[in-house]
Amino acid sequence: MTQVLGLLLAMVLGMAGFGGCTSGEPPPLDPGPPAARIGTLLASWDEGSVPDLRDNPEFRLGSWLVTTETEMEQLLASEPLGPDRTALAGVDLEESVLVVGGYHACQERGTVWSDGSSVWFDPLVPPEREGIECAWSPFTVDVFEVPRSYFGDEPSLVPPPWGDPS
Repeated sequence: MTQVLGLLLAMVLGMAGFGGCTSGEPPPLDPGPPAARIGTLLASWDEGSVPDLRDNPEFRLGSWLVTTETEMEQLLASEPLGPDRTALAGVDLEESVLVVGGYHACQERGTVWSDGSSVWFDPLVPPEREGIECAWSPFTVDVFEVPRSYFGDEPSLVPPPWGDPS
């Protein structure tokens, strides 16, 4: 009997508007802290200018960090990268890290973001290029320099808060 009374009370309260969100719409999602674009684009390669880029096992879909001299040497020695590696060689890894992002680009452009506590890479379509159709989306690799001050004790990347771009 008490279960029936409890059920009836819940129904009455729900109909009276005391049941919480009654509009039928879910509550808005918390967007989290505002994010800002960070970093400086140092180099960008794509299959159109470097045909063997996608076949290089060092470059893959997704994003990763270059934080040590050994990783930097591997990146600089990578074949088949083009000649524009001088900007990479000048990076002081004591002060900065490199964020490397691999993605298929139609109209997308690589971007690095921070919300003050996390850093992520995400290829986004600039508003002026939305709706443009592409016959081909070449594999692209972008390399950004990001000051270590954007990272905590140990530099790491997280997926974008709106979903993984890979």
